[in-house]
Amino acid sequence: MRYKDIAMERTNFTKNMKEQIRKMSWVFLMMLVLASACSKTTVIVNKDSKKVPPGQMKKATGSKSAKNYAPGQQKKKGKH
Repeated sequence: MRYKDIAMERTNFTKNMKEQIRKMSWVFLMMLVLASACSKTTVIVNKDSKKVPPGQMKKATGSKSAKNYAPGQQKKKGKH
């Protein structure tokens, strides 16, 4: 009789633990979704590009070269 009681307690304990783990993982998943939804994207808009140095404009747009933003290089765009 004692062995059956101990076995029943163990199965109830494991069921409760599994249920708690499921609940905790659900809460963690929801927190992860909410945290990822709160990201911030910054966009730099400058109508007068001559006031921003070419290197800074390169950084803002993510280009590999600042040549396209240098005022001396703008004349070369139209000519081939």
